[in-house]
Amino acid sequence: MNWLVKAYRLTTVSLFSAGLLLTSGCEDPNAIGVELPGTAPANTQYRDLPVTASTLLQDSLQTLKANSILVGNIRDNNLGINTIARGYFNLAITLPNLPFALSDSLPAKFTNPQLDSVVTYLSYNQLYGNTTQLAHFDLYNLQQRIGDREVYTSSTTLPLGEAIGTNLVSSLTRTRKTRVKVASGGATDTSTVVTQVADPSLRLVLHKPAQSSSFATALFEQLKNSNFNQAALDAFWKGLAVVPSAGFTGTMVGLGYNPSAVTSQVLVYYRVPSDPETPTKKKWRSYSIFLGTSLSAGNAGAARYFTQITPDLSGAGAFARLTDDSKEVTAAEANGVTYMQNGVGLGTKLVIPGLEDLRKESGLAINRAELIIPVKGYSNLLFTSPLQAYLYEINSHNRVLQRTVGITPIKRLVQADGENQQSQRAHSSNAPNSEATVTYYDLGANNKYYSVVITSYIQAYLYNQLGGELPAGLLLSPSLDLPTSIEASLPLNLNRAVLDGNNIKLRIYYSNLR
Repeated sequence: MNWLVKAYRLTTVSLFSAGLLLTSGCEDPNAIGVELPGTAPANTQYRDLPVTASTLLQDSLQTLKANSILVGNIRDNNLGINTIARGYFNLAITLPNLPFALSDSLPAKFTNPQLDSVVTYLSYNQLYGNTTQLAHFDLYNLQQRIGDREVYTSSTTLPLGEAIGTNLVSSLTRTRKTRVKVASGGATDTSTVVTQVADPSLRLVLHKPAQSSSFATALFEQLKNSNFNQAALDAFWKGLAVVPSAGFTGTMVGLGYNPSAVTSQVLVYYRVPSDPETPTKKKWRSYSIFLGTSLSAGNAGAARYFTQITPDLSGAGAFARLTDDSKEVTAAEANGVTYMQNGVGLGTKLVIPGLEDLRKESGLAINRAELIIPVKGYSNLLFTSPLQAYLYEINSHNRVLQRTVGITPIKRLVQADGENQQSQRAHSSNAPNSEATVTYYDLGANNKYYSVVITSYIQAYLYNQLGGELPAGLLLSPSLDLPTSIEASLPLNLNRAVLDGNNIKLRIYYSNLR
């Protein structure tokens, strides 16, 4: 592998002047780790190495048990990409933090229970696009469960079974009543009042007296069996798929845990004509079947779920050729910009030609290396900019390189400054993450950029200490991809950044020790 050779600019300045030139502000000389020029045998110099940037489309992003599950259909008018997302869920009759199944509400406990309605509640924590229109979704049974050992990504699909509800409608501005304490000056005042609060959840009615469902009726018959348990549920209902209805477009919903919303569940309402607790009147009861997003993401015991994401680039101009990750669109072909976007899978490829020339120089001590990535001003209306991103090492075919940690193959991520660049700690309670985080800075409407210090990485690159094949470039992506064995509540959204591809640079401060 070779970085393409290109001329670079060399300027010798004092440390004080170099600090003024840093986009991120002035630095203390001790923070860079060199003496002031003229006070030591080695002078401090800096180089701005230009970066060649282009846009790639990553496939198979990890979406299993992420912090959200995307469902909907939305078009990015800026890029011309239409994105459809579908959610797949396993189901559970209890939550992992409860030590028992909710058998006390099982209809089989009572004599002659009568089905009233079945409602699917889906809490959400993200909305994109038109949030005032009604949302339309179809619900499907799955032909097979989401397996406990299989790999599921954004490109995975599962075969659908029967449609159990079509064109089910929900408002995205729902409210619910709640009782809150009245603010008063008295410490002993316990007065309360009923008020309306936002309820960020979809309410999809599957069955009601005037709208019968054969699936809901069959489900209720299962619940009338006193032997009903998780195995019986899995045999009858393999899983749930939530799919945007035909013709529904303009909105994307990020389903996920939200403490302000109703728990994500399928709620079966029924009545008992002769309830032993209240024998003189009918008693309304309910039984819950839970989705994995009922809990905060990352709960190891929650039922599995994932998102399938299908971006349609046919109307995206030059980007339409991004049919696989070997293709790319240069900044020159896209009016000087490149993109990165979570969910859809857009990333920016960075090639730094001047690094190969630095490798040929002896006696260099790298004091600081900072990658500076400007954001195109006034470029995001529909989507929010990602607050952070990551750097993957890629080969000349744009494939992410891998290394084996223990017995697990892991995609090669640039590690944080000071970390061993040949290692990678996974996300867990006893092994915190070690990857370098590219941070977003917002200093005004036309002054936004991403930046990351990668001094240790550049040193390892120059001295051939990366352990394995040298990369042909780096991939900047807001999507963190860890081994599928680590269900780590990874973020999933549609956050997107438009980058100034012509002005990305790597600024290196170094000393020549010869």
